Amino acid sequence: MKILVCLPTYNEIASVGTMVERIQALGLEVFLSDGGSQDGTREKAAELGVKVVDRKGNGKGFGVQAALQYAANQKADYLALIDCDESYFPEDLPELIQFLPNFDLIVGTRPFKNITFARRLANFLLTATLDLLFFYPYKDIASGLRILKVDLFQKELDAAGFEIEPQISAVAVKRKMRIREVPIRYGERAGESKIRPVDFIWAVRQMLRDRFRK
Repeated sequence: MKILVCLPTYNEIASVGTMVERIQALGLEVFLSDGGSQDGTREKAAELGVKVVDRKGNGKGFGVQAALQYAANQKADYLALIDCDESYFPEDLPELIQFLPNFDLIVGTRPFKNITFARRLANFLLTATLDLLFFYPYKDIASGLRILKVDLFQKELDAAGFEIEPQISAVAVKRKMRIREVPIRYGERAGESKIRPVDFIWAVRQMLRDRFRK
């Protein structure tokens, strides 16, 4: 069973070195799916001997699509995705990995007391929307820490931006995949957030598209 870990990145120089080293300390192979960083993120990864995969567009969804393609090319069975901003703990990855290969999607669920009210509300509304559309009671569909079975997701995702996490969650339910949610830690992020209010609208739109397409 081969597992690769991907850090989707765009100008993450404040945290990329630390995140890479923490993942490597777990004995896991890590690579970047980068959206054209110009702040030294790519160079820092190269210094640490980490592969940098280019996206076809500047959006997290493009990053996940490129990561899945790279993982497939490397004949990986599973792809772990973790945000690079230090709000997620690489040390929690083994807590998710222990459930493989019994599940196709494993999502780290955050403690909501550690999330700002605005994001907590947005996540609640997105989760409620997905539950209404797909009849599945997720706890945290916007989590940036998750593991995907590569061959099941590789050709299923087309979201360009931050709506990629809701799409992953929706596709997993629609395709009747085996899903597991696992409690994780969540802390303060390094650097500035790149999420915009309009991303909430795009996420709802994406879920509606996924619900009614074949």
